Amino acid sequence: MRSLLPDSPSVAVIGAGAVGAFYGSMLQRYGLPVAYMSATMAKTKYLEVRSPWANYTLPVQCFASSQQMEPADIVIVSIKALPDLDPFALVRPVLKKNGILLLLQNGINQEERYAAHFRRSALRPVILGGLAFTCINRISAKRIDHIDYGMVKIGALHAEQNPLALQVTELFQSAGIQSEFVPKLRRARYEKLLWNAAYNTLSVLLQADTDPIVSNAQTADLSLRIMREIQAVAAAENIKLSNATLRDMLDRTKRMRPYKTSMLLDYEAGRPMEIDIILGEPIRMARKRKIEVPHLQMAHDLLQFYDRRSAIRRETHSKKKS
Repeated sequence: MRSLLPDSPSVAVIGAGAVGAFYGSMLQRYGLPVAYMSATMAKTKYLEVRSPWANYTLPVQCFASSQQMEPADIVIVSIKALPDLDPFALVRPVLKKNGILLLLQNGINQEERYAAHFRRSALRPVILGGLAFTCINRISAKRIDHIDYGMVKIGALHAEQNPLALQVTELFQSAGIQSEFVPKLRRARYEKLLWNAAYNTLSVLLQADTDPIVSNAQTADLSLRIMREIQAVAAAENIKLSNATLRDMLDRTKRMRPYKTSMLLDYEAGRPMEIDIILGEPIRMARKRKIEVPHLQMAHDLLQFYDRRSAIRRETHSKKKS
């Protein structure tokens, strides 16, 4: 197949948190020019990575704003999907005309949102989705710990762009990243949502890492009931996620090392949580199709309470500092 990518494509990572910094650093280690946008990493000169795949330290080029960065061939968007954040404003300065947008973000309907935004833009990006099935934590501005798993599934929003998605997948594989091309991105999105809706949310509500959640019969069963509601929403689109798929999600979580989810880490640090894109969006989709999702709704409402309480604490702390 004729390559649709430049020989050494430049990469911009927008939102270089744990996930973005890890996969960006793997591509950089392979030899690609990579620049990172992250307020946390803005002053970082070297990044230390600890991983079952390899331990390494490498110099990094980090920026506090995407306005300071050069346009790149591949823009990896790994910033958290929060209601008050405008991701398009962050992406536009680094996006080349007909460039590639690879969304390493949680939730459902992400690619469709970007497509709607750029529909009339002269930039006309190719929109790919990436699903990172992994356990990665940021220990500090300079250190990333990759704990377990690491598979990235990559597909295109539009089927005619699958050849390019396949070549990006092969690029990731060449960089030592466990990667898989998925011809049906929408289905892969739902599979990732099964895990996020169940374990990100329960980890905050129960104040626990994954191990006690899946080791306890009642909470393990509760996680399956949450997943079944995502299964029902997917089925309304003729996307059939089998009960075996749900059980496999639980079994794989049992086998992995105890892991604090990103949502729990955000809550503990007093940061806003990705509630709307993980729970709010599937609830809205279910409501349109008259599907009952009581577990998703309760988890959503409780997390909103937790989030508002954190916001009050942040505001109080800010006033005391000023």
